[in-house]
Amino acid sequence: MSMAATKDGPHRRIPRLQVVVAGTGRDGTMSLARLIGDLAAANGRRWVSEHELYADHVCNLLSRYHETGLELHRRALRDLLAQLPAHAVAGTTYQFALDLLLELHGPRLKLVHLRRRDRAECIRSLAQIIHWRPAMAIHMTKEACRTDLPEYTLRLAAFHFGETTHAAWERMSLDQRLGWHFDKTHRLIERAAPRFGGYLQLDTEDLDRPATVRRLARFLDPSWKRVCPAVHVNSRDEWRERGEFNEAVRRKMLAPRS
Repeated sequence: MSMAATKDGPHRRIPRLQVVVAGTGRDGTMSLARLIGDLAAANGRRWVSEHELYADHVCNLLSRYHETGLELHRRALRDLLAQLPAHAVAGTTYQFALDLLLELHGPRLKLVHLRRRDRAECIRSLAQIIHWRPAMAIHMTKEACRTDLPEYTLRLAAFHFGETTHAAWERMSLDQRLGWHFDKTHRLIERAAPRFGGYLQLDTEDLDRPATVRRLARFLDPSWKRVCPAVHVNSRDEWRERGEFNEAVRRKMLAPRS
């Protein structure tokens, strides 16, 4: 654990980031975040394992940086990621900041690459989420959304990387955009993998297997001998239980029609 000074007290403990889990979304990042915490606890360790920690800020700052070229957005992202208060983070935007995470947290940082084998089903599931939560996927959704709400995310798109024009992107269907997101995510992770202190690829479809839990435990720390049951969490079901999948919530996110 590293120590950092604060205004309100002499020090507070900041965990040293040790593991990044990256994926596309709808592939088990939430389940894996909780499983990592459970494995640590089973082996007598108190790990902070967070899902989507600052993920929307990562996307928003990188989108603004690519769109404006202003270095202040990249500096803000550096400051944000420099002291992540977690031992492990898992989410759907870290693939776009892997170089920065390595620079800030060093070559001992480990990377888990989460991939859903069924590409078409992953895209279908992402599209379903975007229908109900369009403001969380600006640049992906085909609908105009408000950006004056607390919850919105400017997703990274092909035009941010010079792979197409903004006009051509606008003509693409939602499935085409999500297909780009799926493929780009895995290319970025694979490209960065050799520079990490450890790399593990897991398939979403195997997360419930005891053998996968054992592989993950050994990867996180070879001294961990105890395992725990697999974790299966469905963020879509959790949102539905909170009543957030309904037409009133969806329409509140949409920009007024002129």
